[in-house]
Amino acid sequence: MAKISRDRGASYEREVANIFKARGYDAYRTAQHMGKTGKAPDVIAPGLHIECKRRRAVAVYEWYEQAEADAQAEGQGNIPVVFLRADGKKSLALVEAESDFMKFYSEYMSGKELTDGSIKEQDH
Repeated sequence: MAKISRDRGASYEREVANIFKARGYDAYRTAQHMGKTGKAPDVIAPGLHIECKRRRAVAVYEWYEQAEADAQAEGQGNIPVVFLRADGKKSLALVEAESDFMKFYSEYMSGKELTDGSIKEQDH
């Protein structure tokens, strides 16, 4: 892999970790990029295994932009989501990371506590 590609990937991993940190969640890049951790995620945040992929062009942006424009035109305040699936693969849901995904994640994390790196429901 060319150095410029590695640098771009590392920069994006830091950017993703910072999305979580900016909202008070502990997130960080793993040592996976040094080949030391096997199947570790690129970024660790409580309850998530995050793989980061940054490419110059990805076709799903066209689909997302259509969903976003249509949602705005409706004027209902709905969150744009694109579901996608390749033949023989699982369906994936695509949402905007910094606002929409973080809303879901914050709700998921409310009522949870971290214990030894794992998440469990809090007793109320």
